[in-house]
Amino acid sequence: MTISDADKILNFHDQHLTEFYGRTFADNMRSNKQYGLQNHSIYNFIKQIITKDIQNINKDWIPTDWISLIEYVKGDYFNTHKDDYGNKANKDPNLLYSAGYLLNDKFDGGSFILNGKRQVHKIGELFYFKRDELHEVEPIKLGKRYSLHFGIQKKTGNKLLI
Repeated sequence: MTISDADKILNFHDQHLTEFYGRTFADNMRSNKQYGLQNHSIYNFIKQIITKDIQNINKDWIPTDWISLIEYVKGDYFNTHKDDYGNKANKDPNLLYSAGYLLNDKFDGGSFILNGKRQVHKIGELFYFKRDELHEVEPIKLGKRYSLHFGIQKKTGNKLLI
């Protein structure tokens, strides 16, 4: 993903994703707003970028159909957790990795921590990790942090798994 692509996604957010579309989380696990992008006009643009980037790593990988934009404002966080919890979709053996992109850098705090180590990602740089690895986003001190999140799964014929 290029910085220009990230800017296009953020412009779409600013123009089209209102409070109505987001799902706000405020509990002991997390405080942030998540926007599912499947029903929005920018979805195919984003999915094509993701597909290209992950297939540059492995031709047998495809993104999940679910893609979320997560917005963190001052005080927001996502406490330490794993993504292989709970529902059947999260336990699917073909679902290999959790993945995402950082879309901006106009914030303080909000570091992404994976297995206790601070990760540094550039805007538009694909990151991915096993779904059973501990990770978190530290509290935002200033500004807003935006990122995209999705899963990476094995390709099985022409059928998408999730």
